[in-house]
Amino acid sequence: MKTKIFLWAVLLFSGLISKLNAQDFYPTNLTAIIYTDEKNVIKINDNYVNHKGFLWLNDSTYAKKDLSGVIQVTAKNSDKSLEVQVNYYLTNNNLDRFVKRAANSALDKTGVDKFEKTYKGIYYKIEIKRAVSFQNKTYNLISFTQRNESDSANLDKNQEPRKRFEYVESYPFQNTVWYLDTKKTEVKNKNEDIIKYVISLTENKTTDVKLEFLDDFNMKLTYGPPQKRQYLLGTYHFYRNSIGHGLYENKVQFEMAPAVQKTTKPGYKVPELVGMVETAPKNTTNYFRYWLSSFDYEVKWGKGNSFNLTRQVDNNPPVYAVPAPKN
Repeated sequence: MKTKIFLWAVLLFSGLISKLNAQDFYPTNLTAIIYTDEKNVIKINDNYVNHKGFLWLNDSTYAKKDLSGVIQVTAKNSDKSLEVQVNYYLTNNNLDRFVKRAANSALDKTGVDKFEKTYKGIYYKIEIKRAVSFQNKTYNLISFTQRNESDSANLDKNQEPRKRFEYVESYPFQNTVWYLDTKKTEVKNKNEDIIKYVISLTENKTTDVKLEFLDDFNMKLTYGPPQKRQYLLGTYHFYRNSIGHGLYENKVQFEMAPAVQKTTKPGYKVPELVGMVETAPKNTTNYFRYWLSSFDYEVKWGKGNSFNLTRQVDNNPPVYAVPAPKN
């Protein structure tokens, strides 16, 4: 981990650092900051936080080079319970988007900027505090706490306690901007007959189509010629999908906001209702509504600072025999 202090130059060169004082983590990102190792010890996910410019200070603390953000983790582990607290100190003064996301996180609002709930025996709390002094510097504080009872008493002698926090391998897309391109190809040979849909994301401006991950849930797609830019709003969800034998693949699902037909004055032509049309011209509203609506894509690193989101469709799906109905 200590070698991660040298990562700053690499991140700065590659452009992975978010703009200064930007907010890097939102409610559903907080558990991704930590994981439980093979000894069930709470650790900071250095790969995840490094991508946001946080560097190692000690095993429980990571910070940005300019100290505009600090992450500190504490844990209380006993035979009866495990309590973990993630303190995220930041100099960003505009926390409106985080507060809005916290209010929609299924926790109950129990105070000013305080949200908590006990679900299936596990206690969760998110609390926002402003103008907090830490290490002789003033920050705003986002604090996340999770406490749950230990199940060690119910385990067999040879059974390991289950991990409380899985290691998240996905890239922290929240609060990032990418340029998007799409490509559809058909693969036909003696072994397969499939169609591949590939969405390419790069931080370099290679197209006029821009995809912004606004927080941990919402996204915005901007497209069209400079004199007539258009945008679509939607949501995204990254998750791990088991493919068996202890292996996983990273996937993402998009969902666009419902299409709305605009009203027109009497006597004017009614505009066509926007929908999902695979055959629509490339980089049009209907085209993007098809590509980014309810499909699951596999997420893979591309070359340099890029990602490929891929899904494939079998042109000849297997046909299973259906039993004949009984008379």
